[in-house]
Amino acid sequence: MASQQARQERKQEEEQRFNVRFIQISPDDSWFTKFYKRIGLGFQIAFASLVSLFLWLIALLAG
Repeated sequence: MASQQARQERKQEEEQRFNVRFIQISPDDSWFTKFYKRIGLGFQIAFASLVSLFLWLIALLAG
């Protein structure tokens, strides 16, 4: 029983370790809030893209 619980906890930790949490836009938000959340989401996506590009370039150059 304890080993099964430990396995579940380890699996949860692994799922959360490499998880990128983006801004959530709720349908109940006002238009003003949605507008600024979309701008923030765009910056988040651009940042994640740049980090991915740099990591890819490092991996490519390392050969």
